[in-house]
Amino acid sequence: MHADMIIWIATAEDLARSVGRNHVDVLFDILSDDEHARLNRFRYQRDRDMYLLAHSLLRIISAGYLGLPDPAALQFNANSRGKPELAEHVERFSFNLSHSGTWVAVGVSEHGPCGVDIEAQRQTRDWPAIADRFFCASERNAIANSVHPYSTFLGVWTSKEAYLKATGDGLSRGLNSFSVVDATGAWRLDDTNADESASLTREAGTHYHVAACVLGKEDASFDFRRVEMLDPEALYHMARQSRRVNMQ
Repeated sequence: MHADMIIWIATAEDLARSVGRNHVDVLFDILSDDEHARLNRFRYQRDRDMYLLAHSLLRIISAGYLGLPDPAALQFNANSRGKPELAEHVERFSFNLSHSGTWVAVGVSEHGPCGVDIEAQRQTRDWPAIADRFFCASERNAIANSVHPYSTFLGVWTSKEAYLKATGDGLSRGLNSFSVVDATGAWRLDDTNADESASLTREAGTHYHVAACVLGKEDASFDFRRVEMLDPEALYHMARQSRRVNMQ
């Protein structure tokens, strides 16, 4: 059974392992001219590597889902809210991209608009102040009562970001205008201003936290997949086999 949303997770270490297998040149050739230009504007190699990883991964996975033989042929635009989308609309297909530190997550759904957010496990001194300023009381209480408060903070943060990315509102909407933890401490989305139902989930890895959201369904299923090797051909076929429906 295929999930309503699949989240593909990779790290820069996967890109480094791909160098010896001659995959990096293939990944670079997948990018568009505009993406090449943006990549080359980064000053540091680590930033160029992350851009290459994120955007080649998005292209390969999207092409696999759509059954298109050439990931380089895909064209992307930004919609009126600035959210990336395919230049040519495809019914039932939605994607979202997130990266933090050395980690990248690509979320794909054939059910409805989706959002994904990944955060590297790197504690910052000001996270309590961020929670006090932007989180709801129920979320702050969950953090205060948690055995691992910073981990709970990341769970709340990524969940909120994933939801706002799915709706397309982004951070222009107040983070405390909805909650992802109820008064009992249970993880539950509550948005009184929502136009439609939504499903929200999260996963905590050793080095990252990631959350994913699908709109239009309250009981959507999710599948988190760790990409171990950036083999373009193998990844393409994995994505193609993950489709729920024939999208051609």
